[in-house]
Amino acid sequence: MKMQQTIRDHAAFRAVLQAMSRPGTIRHLPDNGGADPLLTLLSSLLDNEVAVAAVGADRDDVLDKIVRVTGCRPGPVTEADFLLVLGASSGGRLSELRRGTSDYPETGATVLYLPDEVAAEGGVVSLTGPGIRDSVAPLLSGIADDELKLLGEINRGFPLGVDAIFLDRTGKMTCIPRSTQIGVT
Repeated sequence: MKMQQTIRDHAAFRAVLQAMSRPGTIRHLPDNGGADPLLTLLSSLLDNEVAVAAVGADRDDVLDKIVRVTGCRPGPVTEADFLLVLGASSGGRLSELRRGTSDYPETGATVLYLPDEVAAEGGVVSLTGPGIRDSVAPLLSGIADDELKLLGEINRGFPLGVDAIFLDRTGKMTCIPRSTQIGVT
């Protein structure tokens, strides 16, 4: 059982790396016997050294479950390594996340959104930058346009910024790393 979990964690982590290296493309998390894709993903990313915050409806219940499953620790948004956004918007809390420093830009936080649906085309965002030929416009159904604009503004100071993961309830995922320019139409 432990070996199967390790294999799933590695496969999920590889999916995140692939999605980060090709922003806007769709990757699928490995099947976890019908388990919640969110827990499958977070099991591969979080451990006892990681601080997590959540915003939105039912945040306390969701955060308690994540802490129990992954061993991570809850923390305030300003100190979080990961921010889980439960809903269409962080309500501006995204701007409170750590963006790294000029010496250590990789210490910027990661934000995880749970859109209704993720698809390779049909979105209101236009992504350009490393790993993208020309531009892509992934569908991030259920995420507020203003939230995507805020993410774009926060990431204008590359290499500083916030990486973003978008995971729908079917286990489809896309990423927007801080190196990606975001245009919202």
